Amino acid sequence: MNAPNRSRALWIFIACLCLMEGAVFGAPPELLPFWKLPAVELPPKLLPAKVELVAGPDLTRALALFDPDHKVTNPLTEPFVKKADEDYRVVPSGLVKGAKPFSDRNYTISVLPDRLAGLTQLQTRMSHKNIIDGRFGIALSVARPVYLFVAMDERMLKTFAQTGTPSWMQDFAPTGDRILTDDPLMKATESGYLIFVKKCPAGRIVLGPCGANPKYNSMYFTFLAEAGQDGR
Repeated sequence: MNAPNRSRALWIFIACLCLMEGAVFGAPPELLPFWKLPAVELPPKLLPAKVELVAGPDLTRALALFDPDHKVTNPLTEPFVKKADEDYRVVPSGLVKGAKPFSDRNYTISVLPDRLAGLTQLQTRMSHKNIIDGRFGIALSVARPVYLFVAMDERMLKTFAQTGTPSWMQDFAPTGDRILTDDPLMKATESGYLIFVKKCPAGRIVLGPCGANPKYNSMYFTFLAEAGQDGR
């Protein structure tokens, strides 16, 4: 190969390396998983939103599950399972220390960032954590724009990386906040709930399936704050 050709080949090689480096280290934000996006900036004061629970998930039809045969058998968690069949419910100003994130478990919140205290809480059901069916939905209604927060078991991120992320979660972004509960399995692994948020306009909001591995993950729970008429 003569000198001009060697020089041209070298520049092509360098250009390819730069493109590869950009693909690995400089991926545009829209290609990143939602938990790797930059943390959003929230107002210093958050107020509870007025929320109506329109409908819980329709369980009259069979839904696809991550592990259809999973049952609660761990002696550490069995005492926290509620015997009564309680469903999803909105708790006005219910996000406080000592609150129960799930309607079918007696776990309570032990550590809560001050700026999130007093927001409107939606209790979800831990027993629905391993549903992966896209037909699963929790419908809410809000009359004004809101910040919709999802508290996600941080161990779920490994599951998402392995099996994929539910599409309805892709619009969320990190807040940098973290909530802890007295769930004994989460305490044993020093795990908590990472908080993600997105802005929603007035109208209908639908939450989808968690897609959790029931052996290693917990269900998400949610809460909402006013976002102002202009969404700020």
